[in-house]
Amino acid sequence: MMTTVLSVLFSGVVAAILTFLLSRSAAKGEAKARAAADANRDAQQQAMLEDWEHRKYKANQKLYSLRLITELFYSARNEIYFLGLDLTNADALLAGADRATEQYLLQNNPQITAKDLVAHKTYLMAQQQQQVAARKISRLDQYNNAVKGIQARAQAEVSVASHYVSRDLLERLEHLYKTLSQKIDVGTIADVAASLKTFDGLELEFRQLQKGILGEVDTAVRTLAVTAGH
Repeated sequence: MMTTVLSVLFSGVVAAILTFLLSRSAAKGEAKARAAADANRDAQQQAMLEDWEHRKYKANQKLYSLRLITELFYSARNEIYFLGLDLTNADALLAGADRATEQYLLQNNPQITAKDLVAHKTYLMAQQQQQVAARKISRLDQYNNAVKGIQARAQAEVSVASHYVSRDLLERLEHLYKTLSQKIDVGTIADVAASLKTFDGLELEFRQLQKGILGEVDTAVRTLAVTAGH
């Protein structure tokens, strides 16, 4: 009888121990599973956050590049425009001095021959012509230094933009840059007029390029908003 009781008690103790061990093992398994799930969720959230930050950075870079490219486009055009004004004014000044000199010679010597008039006027205008020529050369040097800086910045911005804008927009931007780079080198008023005509002709294309970049930024912002909502 005592043996039977002890056997039952022993069996009960063993069963309790086994139940305890199994439940403890199950609890550990559940804890590990929860920890793994939490780690996976944290990793996904971190990846989403990094992707969101990267997209935001790219959108900001597009806007920054667009602002600089726009500034450079119109800076180059303004340099050419004001160069044209200065060269035109210099030529107008010289032409006015030429007319005044001729009028002076005719008033003081009504009988002067055409040949002598030219000779005297050439002599009297020599210093004025030299001064105007020197002024034009100085102005052209100033212009060339300015546009070299603009070209260098524009080339750098095209290179930066290549990492952020679509291939189609990049090709259009590169084409615009190459075309304007060829037309920005001027030496005469005729060159200035041709360059301004080129800029005016490409302004519509440039505005379409601006619109395209802004469209990509808008799409990126909308995507960011949707991602943030989730």
